[in-house]
Amino acid sequence: MKTVKANCKQCNKEFFPLQKEVNRGKGLFCSRSCLGKHNVAHRDRDKPLYNAVCSLCTTPFYRATSKLQRPQSGKVFCSRACKDLAQKAENLTDFNPLPYTNGSTSYRRRALDYYDNQCSLCGYKKYPQVLHVHHIDGDRANSNIENLIILCPTCHTEKHFENKTSSWRKTSHK
Repeated sequence: MKTVKANCKQCNKEFFPLQKEVNRGKGLFCSRSCLGKHNVAHRDRDKPLYNAVCSLCTTPFYRATSKLQRPQSGKVFCSRACKDLAQKAENLTDFNPLPYTNGSTSYRRRALDYYDNQCSLCGYKKYPQVLHVHHIDGDRANSNIENLIILCPTCHTEKHFENKTSSWRKTSHK
């Protein structure tokens, strides 16, 4: 790839960006640090430095107003790491619950610990991470261990198809 000689727009240091980046109007800065410094120095003065505070670490940050209006819980986070930590914390379970949870305990984890890591119907066990946990009575709120079984993806789909087919037969005309 061809490079060209250029001077950084921020620090005036000589560097060699790719020719194709210069042709696209890019390749103006020698580093991300210089790009960031330039953006801070030349930011839109009408735009605030921050308009939100992280619900976990209380760090102020800027987020587009359209994205601030989206969270149903009203909680916003400065990074994905803060959101993940908050989801794992027991005191912040009122937003986007982690998959397979009922309250603070994972029914998937409880079922996989209680039963053998294999499909209850066909015995599949090659890749345990793809196994599903099925609610026998179809009520996801009922996560008692007696109401859970381990199924492979195929058997799980068939189980739900059987339930739909049997309910369809009950309501169909004779």
